[in-house]
Amino acid sequence: MRRRALLAGGTALLPALAGCAGLGRSDLAAEAPTARLEMAPVSDADVAARVHYSFEQGEVDAGTDRATLMDRVVTDGEATTERVDPLLPAGRPIVYDGTVYRLDREVVEETPATVFSVLVDIVDGDERDGRTVAFSDLPAVDRRVLEREGFADGEPVGVGTTIRYTDAEVAESILVPETDVAIIEWPTHDSEAEWVVEDGYDRTLKRFGYSVAGSRPASEVGAELRDRYAWTLSGLSTAERDLVERAVEATASDGAAGYVVGPDETPSPAFTSLADRFDGRGQVRGPGEDTPDTGDSGTYLVRYDGSVYWTTLLVPGRYETDTPA
Repeated sequence: MRRRALLAGGTALLPALAGCAGLGRSDLAAEAPTARLEMAPVSDADVAARVHYSFEQGEVDAGTDRATLMDRVVTDGEATTERVDPLLPAGRPIVYDGTVYRLDREVVEETPATVFSVLVDIVDGDERDGRTVAFSDLPAVDRRVLEREGFADGEPVGVGTTIRYTDAEVAESILVPETDVAIIEWPTHDSEAEWVVEDGYDRTLKRFGYSVAGSRPASEVGAELRDRYAWTLSGLSTAERDLVERAVEATASDGAAGYVVGPDETPSPAFTSLADRFDGRGQVRGPGEDTPDTGDSGTYLVRYDGSVYWTTLLVPGRYETDTPA
């Protein structure tokens, strides 16, 4: 049996870094800014999409097909899909194509399955511990599974991934759970990949049934959120207004993250006094988010010069904690 131990950190996900999105830098070791003000103009529909679970029509996201499933549910009123875990949430707002939906979900069928950790890697060297098989010569079940997982063209990923087989599919497979196949070739694509089975664990494949429980225009839902959270930023000093204008302009720039005070800089008196205006204002909250506000840092809906802005404020002390002696 061909198996290889995965590196402990090979598939671990790095935790998200608060405030890093949109900073235009990919260096995870970069220092966080001392302070930041980001202001993006939003419509009522935009507000609904930012507050609730949302994705775009035609969106392609790695490992899922949410948009296709959602299209089927919306068009037909109901749809089913087979997965280990649910693809769409139930009982909470989903913003899609300008509408806020609530879906009902039920498990209509369960099938025993195994999820295998595998390595589809670049072939390195001539030593091959096993035989080479052309993709077209694989059993139909293996070709079908590899196509479903995106390996129809033989593009090696070079990292560990997971592939799901039902128990019935395992019985017909030559690739899992134990295999003497070392290399899979795709002659029509002039490519090949090393095949290594790392491990396998039992899971239950579920057929989820989705149906539309209710829907409302996103603009209508967003208007209610605007009425609940928006407040007016007015009476600014010249310095404060200049700072706000710079934040709006910088936020609109591609890849920018608003007005940023660097890690080695001190916020100006205008920034400090502007931040004081956010004190006591309610931060935007999504469904089920009842975490109390901590300082002034957070997300707000702000009216300014006739427009509504989705506003992110980061001020000194937001992430400071007291450490017991």
